[in-house]
Amino acid sequence: MKCSVIMLTALIVAVAGLSAAEEAAQLPVTKVILYKHGVGYFERRGFVLGSREVALSVKIDDMNDVLKSLMALDLGGGSVASISYGSSKTIERLLSEYSFDLRKDAGMPGMLAQLQGAGVELKVGGKTIRGKIVSVETRNETRDKEIVRQRFKLAVFTDDDELRSFDTSEITSVEFADDKLRSDIARALEILFSAHMRDTRTVTIQTAGEGRRELLVGYVVEAPVWKATYRLVLSGEDDPLLQGWAIVDNTTDEDWTDIDLSLVSGMPVSFIMNIYDPRFKERPFIDIDGGEMRTDVGGDWEDWGGEEEEGKAEAEEALDVKKLRRDELLERQQALAGGRELGQLFEYSIDRPVSIDRNNSALIPIVNARVEAERVSLYNEGLRYDNPMSAIRMKNTTGLTLEGGAVTVYDGDTYAGESLFDTVKKDDQRYLAYAVDLGTTVSTKFGSSKQAAYRVQIRRGTMITHYKLARTKTYTLKNLDDREKIVIIEHPVEPEWKLAGGAEPIETTDDHYRFEVELRARDGAEWTVKEELPRSTSYSIANVTPEQIEFFVRQKYIDKELQQALGRIVDIKNEIAGLERKLKELERDRRRIFQDQERLRANIRALGATAEENELRSRYVEKMNAQEDALKRIDTSVKDITDNLAEARRALDAAIEALSADYEP
Repeated sequence: MKCSVIMLTALIVAVAGLSAAEEAAQLPVTKVILYKHGVGYFERRGFVLGSREVALSVKIDDMNDVLKSLMALDLGGGSVASISYGSSKTIERLLSEYSFDLRKDAGMPGMLAQLQGAGVELKVGGKTIRGKIVSVETRNETRDKEIVRQRFKLAVFTDDDELRSFDTSEITSVEFADDKLRSDIARALEILFSAHMRDTRTVTIQTAGEGRRELLVGYVVEAPVWKATYRLVLSGEDDPLLQGWAIVDNTTDEDWTDIDLSLVSGMPVSFIMNIYDPRFKERPFIDIDGGEMRTDVGGDWEDWGGEEEEGKAEAEEALDVKKLRRDELLERQQALAGGRELGQLFEYSIDRPVSIDRNNSALIPIVNARVEAERVSLYNEGLRYDNPMSAIRMKNTTGLTLEGGAVTVYDGDTYAGESLFDTVKKDDQRYLAYAVDLGTTVSTKFGSSKQAAYRVQIRRGTMITHYKLARTKTYTLKNLDDREKIVIIEHPVEPEWKLAGGAEPIETTDDHYRFEVELRARDGAEWTVKEELPRSTSYSIANVTPEQIEFFVRQKYIDKELQQALGRIVDIKNEIAGLERKLKELERDRRRIFQDQERLRANIRALGATAEENELRSRYVEKMNAQEDALKRIDTSVKDITDNLAEARRALDAAIEALSADYEP
């Protein structure tokens, strides 16, 4: 949406005996409220006589906002009978209503080809031909097999019942016989032309009433964001002077003359919704069954000081300007804005009428007051490593909400630097860093360590040791100047790290701790920030080893009683490990016997009936009998060991479950 404002055109009422001013329903802009998120409220007032219409010429880009926010009030006892406006269809939808498409870049032949059957009157070579369009034929003229020219032949079935062909380049005019077709072509051309225009729509307000009455119309449309800039003048021991200006842009097509202007700090919710264009919804188809900038802001500059006599006195006093400092002179300038809270918003109401010519801008004073402030040096290692910044610690004692903007700092009569700040509520504090303090140097030194455990917890088979990582950062500051200084150190805030004793910060933000250090002239100082990060390590009691127990003892995580309890657990684990080894050995013996028995059975099956073979068979059988006895002994041992193993595991679980502690080593 282009940045634009509604242009209002008065409807002239011809009534005998009225003055020119009374004849016109004049509704100029009388009030403007600008917001910080790209919209403005515009209010117009004027007089109507009797039941009359007032027309507002609205740019199409503004129609959605106007229809969403338009307010019309008859302040003289009458009423607003209706509000109407020209509706809209898209160019595509409007043109789709016709059987032809003039957007095709094909000239007369292309257009005539779309109008088969249409009655026409042609002018060809001084002759008049009447008939109906049959077709348009394209013929290519070639030279050396390349097309050098295209010719178009219009076939017409004449009123004399002849089919004739005409070269379209010889046709000097075409007139269509059908009145509706001529009207449709003219309307389609109007639609195409409107697409190239800076299109507008007319909103008509119909008033009803008697006599001369005042009409108020208000609406919200897109408007440029107003900006704020400031000047801060330092002046010795006195509080510095803060002067603020609002930059207001009139990008509309009409002058603002003596309007009531307000500037709102804050961002109310605003959005764009297309409620101007008609909305169509597809339905199911059912088959049948079977100018120059003005510098005056409500009067001459000299008149802003007050009444005429007061102005004369001030003028006489200002003649000897050499006796006054710059900040004192600026302090005499009167700000034009009063302020008030509007919920979460803050409004600057300009106290005098404002005039700004169309397509021009103006600076309007909104703040002119002394504020509580002091000079400091602000050190942030992330911004500059070697030096702090010269800064002003300013408290907003103006009684107003200060909209964020750029600040130019003057030290007496000298330009000192520039800064930025965001929105500052009443009595809030900000640091304005405006120059590098080359008279102060800073260096940093970093150290880290791991502290001993400060808490041990044993529960449900897990031992957790709690300890802290510690680190220090030492700032070494040197003052090279002959005056005392206050240095504000901005130390970064990092997740989970906490300050560990020492001096408390004077302020904590989301990103930094701020520490205040006083430096004597030509002297230095050190400032150390200590921080801790809590951490923990978990150990499974069931997996504890003798080496770990020795480590716990050395680190003083456990006492003698816990050492003995963990030792018993290790002994039970060793017993379990021994029993498991015996089981594995018995299983190996069993598999070896089974394999040997398979070999013996194969040998027996291969023996014959000789005496020697019978003797060997007997030896094999005797050995297998001995192996069966061994298997029985193995089974008995496996059962005993399995029972002992189950008992040992129950003992281990009980010992682990019984182990519980929570103490500080």
